[in-house]
Amino acid sequence: MKVAIFFVSDIHFSEDKAENQGLVMDAFLEDFKKQKELMNDHEVFVCLGGDLVKNPDTPDIYRAFYKQFIKPIMATGVKKKNIICVPGNHDAHRAWIKENIVVYGPVVSQNFTEDSFNTFVNSENGILLLHKFLQYNDYMIHGLERDGFNLIGYPVELNDEWSVYCLNSALTSFAGVKDDNYPLLQKDDKRLCIDTRRLYEWVSNNKKKKILLMHHPFDYYTNWASAELKKIVKQNFDLVLTGHSHEQDLLCNNNGKDSYIWCMAPQLFTDKKDTLGYSIIELDTDGVKKITYREWNDKRNAFRPGGSFTEEEDGIVNIEQQKATIKDKVTILFEERLNDSMAVYGDKSLVWLDRYFSVERFDRAFTLKKEKLFSEDNILNEEPKRIKIVTPAQYGLTSFAWHFLLRLWREKNKFGLFLDCALYKKGKPEKLFENQLATFEKKPQDVRWIVFDNWNVSNKDSKEILTFTLAKYPEIPIMLLSSMLEKSLIEKEFTSNQDFSFVNLFMAPLQTFQVRKMVEVYNQKMRIDENDKVLKRLNADITNFNMHRTPLSCISLLEVFNKSFDDNPVNRTAMIQRLLSIIFDNETVPNYKSLPDVKDCEFVLGYICEHIIRTEHYYFSDEEFFDASKKFCDAQKITLDYRYLFDILLNNQILCQYEPHLFSFRFAFWVYYFAAMRMTKSQEFASIILDKENYAHYPEIMEFYTGSDRTRNDAAELLIKDIQNITQSVESKVGIPEDVNPFQRLKMKRNEAQIENVIQQLEDNLQKSKLPDRIKDAWEDKNYNPSRPYHQDVYHVMKNYSVSYLQEMIGIASKAMRNSDYIRPELKEELFDSITKAWLAVVKVIYLMAPALARDGVAGYDGFSLQLDETFSDSNISDDERLVDVIVSIPFNMLSWYKDDIYSAKLANLIYDKINNPINPIAKHLLIGIVVSEQPDKWAENVRKYLAEADRNSYYFGNTLDLLLYKWRFDVMSEQDAGNTKLLYLAGMAKFYSRSNRLELDKARNYKSSALPERIVNKDDDV
Repeated sequence: MKVAIFFVSDIHFSEDKAENQGLVMDAFLEDFKKQKELMNDHEVFVCLGGDLVKNPDTPDIYRAFYKQFIKPIMATGVKKKNIICVPGNHDAHRAWIKENIVVYGPVVSQNFTEDSFNTFVNSENGILLLHKFLQYNDYMIHGLERDGFNLIGYPVELNDEWSVYCLNSALTSFAGVKDDNYPLLQKDDKRLCIDTRRLYEWVSNNKKKKILLMHHPFDYYTNWASAELKKIVKQNFDLVLTGHSHEQDLLCNNNGKDSYIWCMAPQLFTDKKDTLGYSIIELDTDGVKKITYREWNDKRNAFRPGGSFTEEEDGIVNIEQQKATIKDKVTILFEERLNDSMAVYGDKSLVWLDRYFSVERFDRAFTLKKEKLFSEDNILNEEPKRIKIVTPAQYGLTSFAWHFLLRLWREKNKFGLFLDCALYKKGKPEKLFENQLATFEKKPQDVRWIVFDNWNVSNKDSKEILTFTLAKYPEIPIMLLSSMLEKSLIEKEFTSNQDFSFVNLFMAPLQTFQVRKMVEVYNQKMRIDENDKVLKRLNADITNFNMHRTPLSCISLLEVFNKSFDDNPVNRTAMIQRLLSIIFDNETVPNYKSLPDVKDCEFVLGYICEHIIRTEHYYFSDEEFFDASKKFCDAQKITLDYRYLFDILLNNQILCQYEPHLFSFRFAFWVYYFAAMRMTKSQEFASIILDKENYAHYPEIMEFYTGSDRTRNDAAELLIKDIQNITQSVESKVGIPEDVNPFQRLKMKRNEAQIENVIQQLEDNLQKSKLPDRIKDAWEDKNYNPSRPYHQDVYHVMKNYSVSYLQEMIGIASKAMRNSDYIRPELKEELFDSITKAWLAVVKVIYLMAPALARDGVAGYDGFSLQLDETFSDSNISDDERLVDVIVSIPFNMLSWYKDDIYSAKLANLIYDKINNPINPIAKHLLIGIVVSEQPDKWAENVRKYLAEADRNSYYFGNTLDLLLYKWRFDVMSEQDAGNTKLLYLAGMAKFYSRSNRLELDKARNYKSSALPERIVNKDDDV
């Protein structure tokens, strides 16, 4: 008989917010009814995979769940006995756990063995683990009237061919309860126990096809529980249904005797903006035939085919076809190795991104020259004899190796051998080969490629195994994968005749289109915000932190965004705190160690980084780290496993090993951050940094210090004094009068013959101006410098040159301004005024350099140098014309240098106050540029006012229109902001070509619709 199982999990039912959960629930019940009608030749069952309710502490919540969820399902004709449930961690009574924490905590925190747990849970004492499910138990017995129900686990017979075992995976769950005495119990990861005794007894006596229904996936259990469960599943079950992780996944294992399907359900509800759904599993006497996914569409307020959950738009997975694609052990193992290598923060990988390579080094490249890149396809199809791929650490070389070998096997039917040099034992190269060949059930003559991971030319063992390989397989292509830390890489020369005559290739950082893909996939899984907004912020943060553009960097920041996202420029202090929290939350703790938390980490490393700053010794041995940590912990009377802390930092590449006993922080920002945190706890160290402008030697320290609690009045007072002093020094050196205005005499050009055609021209220009993603991405890459992340020295800024020092001071003061939300209002305003006055000093310096720039293309003054880019390369214009072009471009460059350092949406009102009060016209124009670029609330009305008051022939008016057009072409906007941008630009151009000096928005709105073009352009456009 045909069976259809509607598998629904993580419902999180509550009675509040009809516009949110109620909307989704109503749509689900409507969709359920329609889908059930399509299954009229099937017997329908409903399996609920746990977390039925959001909070069982709410009175009568299960009664409401039964009334509003179960009864409507039964109204469609589903029998009550055909509704099957298991509990999840949300079904545990948290109030009961808190009230009984004294007895419950010690029990669930002990290290059960399989035998001790099975004995305990089936004894009278086992009732302690069941009390927290009393409300769920009442619902099952009196609501669903389930015969034979048992909270530990129970079977349900579907028909003569199929049986279900309902396993309670939340027996030892702490249900997310926070308690200072049991900090490690809040999360269930790798600490859940299950009753395997009843399960083994049931499978041994049941000869039907079997389904296992449980809430938690395999990786949430203790080691013994996970191992036993996997063994039982492989040997006895045909279908496994799990929930909890809030993501869909499907594993079709067809490996001989242990064939089974594992279906992990998406959540039915968390929030209507999340990726929500359920599945319909069709069974017959032979097994699972088809799985249909249904997905919530928040734009239509309805469920639709689950295209996000499958490779097919119709959301249907044909299991027979899935099984046919997986036939051999090599494919299975390669896929497992690839997925394992891509897992980050305890989560499975998001998407594979193709990697690109170059024969030129990226640590010496100032632009990403895509025309010189080649792909994995080139290596796969051209089969170079011997190549060595070099990257910085954590670029993903291991993942690339497994992806390459999988493609080699699938597409070329050639077996490649993966050998990890880190596992090699001296003098036994044959053993390493034998073990790998045995794993894949291959013979030496089957090997067609060999890939060595963790290759290190300075390691004698690596040379030994390579010498053995070249002798044994002289004709086989070999790939060496060598990850090096930045310092080692930039100091090393690579030539093609070194390292056994291997050709050196360098893996490229991700291009923007690849970062965009990662954002899109992550957003489908865990909605953050609009793709373009997330992409813009991600690229900005990677640049700000001077990180490499790698999949790991992207995922790390996306995980941070998922916790808290704001598309405004970031408080980097908060970002690092969130990143550290993610690292420590996902750390697997050996049972013989205690887990240091983020505050422990900041406290100890603050002391160590204070020592680094004081001595300017940036490298240390592991023993020096341990001695310093012990000394500090003893002095502070705290207990901390600093050796384990060191391991965590090393495993997560916060610390890196450069020589056998020489370590350092990998990225410079870690030193600055921990030193800043130390300043908040040590007044003595804070005084050393703040006195005599010492903070300026390490500019990022002040940013992190002000961001620690955003109320550092002492820092604001100091910065005001210092930036005013250096501004005065520069103005004195430049000697240009204060009232000089480089833009005063510049006017907009106008061709009177074109006035009648202006609207049509505007339409044509705007139609061409909104560029497709790939062209915007190319523009982003054009401005990307791949060499910067290779240079991670903690540097000491010099004060020899006052203009370059002013540049540093503007950056320091701007970031401090952005971070200082809670300083005294008068300090905030004075610091802001000091920064804008410093901008004017820089404008004067550029004005002074402009003639030399126009003539020679380069110019320098007082340690400050500039160079014209290719946009000034027109040889048909005179030096005088080029001089005007240089002056015209000053505000655009000023914005690109300083905007991101100072802007925050929280400063918008202060910016508006400055714009709408008497202020230097250049400063006002720069602030308007920030407003146009960032578009905070009320931006359009302030820009409209500025355009209305500006002379239509003035430079300021025309440059503002240019900024609006640039924003339209290259940046991210909401539809409302896009409409305002077009309208203001259109009205501005109409004012420019009119006979009056009035800005008439109504007139602009009345233009024919073709004059307000769509933002979509021809996808074949090129740069």
